[in-house]
Amino acid sequence: MAAKLSLVSSPMTAADAAKSFTAFRDMVGPKADVYVSLNTSRYGRETEPLSMSLYNRGSTMDKLLFRVDASTFDGLLSAAQAKWAEHEDQYAIDTIKAMALDIIRITDERGHCSDADLRAGAFVDDEVIRFGEQACAKAAEMAAKGPFSIVALGGSNCVGAA
Repeated sequence: MAAKLSLVSSPMTAADAAKSFTAFRDMVGPKADVYVSLNTSRYGRETEPLSMSLYNRGSTMDKLLFRVDASTFDGLLSAAQAKWAEHEDQYAIDTIKAMALDIIRITDERGHCSDADLRAGAFVDDEVIRFGEQACAKAAEMAAKGPFSIVALGGSNCVGAA
């Protein structure tokens, strides 16, 4: 688990919050997007005036991972850090598995897999450095489960289904 970020000042100004949430975003990962909002909805959905939404692989690449609400920037950052701590391990597991599958595919296509091959795909240098060794071990584990086959289940989407 990553260390908690220290608050710039208390109470945080909007400029301080921008720096703190940028640091939080960078701590989550190189593709993360963080959106901090001042909620002024007239429909009363928000219980607090501030919210933060996290897309850990980018808002165009992934669905919303989580949203937190608070009444101050300090509280919002604390809530975001606590919520990320709940998701951080699963992020690592998912990244390692996805990288392992790419390692298997790239090795099959080229005979080897380089860090450049992974960076040209879905991963950035930081992820290759952080998760590469574990992804190689996971790829070896996954590929060793062969030989592979397809189990025919039939069903409504198969050819000849009525």
